[in-house]
Amino acid sequence: MRANTTKHKAQPPVDDTGPALLAQALESPEDDAPRLVYADWLEQQGHPLADVIRLQLAGSSATAVVNRHRKAWLDPIASWCTDEDVFERGMLRRLYGKAGAYAQKATQQALLGPSRTFGIADTMLRGPCKKLGAAATLAWTPKLFWWDCQLDDSRLVELVASPHLARLSSLTLEKIRATDTGLAALARSPSLSRLRHLALPAPVHLGKFTSCGVLDVLAHLPLTSLTVTGVNSLDLDAVVGSPNVSKLTRLSVDTRYVRAVAASAHLTALETLRITSIDHVEDADVAPLLDNPAFTNLSSVLLTLWSPTPGIRKPSLAMVTRLQARFGKGFTYDTSGTPSML
Repeated sequence: MRANTTKHKAQPPVDDTGPALLAQALESPEDDAPRLVYADWLEQQGHPLADVIRLQLAGSSATAVVNRHRKAWLDPIASWCTDEDVFERGMLRRLYGKAGAYAQKATQQALLGPSRTFGIADTMLRGPCKKLGAAATLAWTPKLFWWDCQLDDSRLVELVASPHLARLSSLTLEKIRATDTGLAALARSPSLSRLRHLALPAPVHLGKFTSCGVLDVLAHLPLTSLTVTGVNSLDLDAVVGSPNVSKLTRLSVDTRYVRAVAASAHLTALETLRITSIDHVEDADVAPLLDNPAFTNLSSVLLTLWSPTPGIRKPSLAMVTRLQARFGKGFTYDTSGTPSML
């Protein structure tokens, strides 16, 4: 029998140059240079996204270019891109929707191609979801905000084991249920080596982690920004009393912790402090902000009072005036009733 000598035609190699250049831009999301290099490559391919990137980085409008290509670019993912201005710095401004729907195979198939071309400035998901870490589109966003995640230890461990988180610089896990066990996995995740901002806002009945878990995270991740609010089990005195907070430039807490923060000797790099009230705030709580020698870099303080508690005690007019004098335009005193901690 004659041997089958049919030769199979070799498949052309896949050109991953574009995704590789986009990946470099996502790994430095605030740096214009990698995005301009990507724009140069796109121009060589005849892709009009190059014009969007250059126009937006120059502070100009790219609406005309986007409108010419909106149908081809965005129709398949229109339900996930609902902002009026779809692009920001040449990337998709935001993907927003239910976490469960996002993680579905059909959704990922629709989102992955555009994500590998445009990148996603901010992925914002809501609601509990199993196995979100398997969603490959997460690899193309530097920021993940997961509202009402309800992550317990086992699901947090599963999430932070995902290789798709490797380009995250910002992670918000709202209504987290995890204990220090889950935070230990987060702290040691090989996928979070680029993480700079971590937010763990949790209602008092959900949050179970302690200062030990937060200190573990600070010791192992390169964070410069931290949000911890609403956790009854958290002793923030121990956190801000640790030298590991000296790398933080931004900190968001609620007022039960304000005295500890204001008196800390280790927050020497702190530039921005956000305090949201769920309790009384008195002059003695915030007075150390005025003369703590550690706060030489502190230039922005936001104090938001939104507690519904009748008769809540607030700083006196004299103290507010002193804070305004100390921080100038960097001091914001918000009593509108709208919390803003993230």
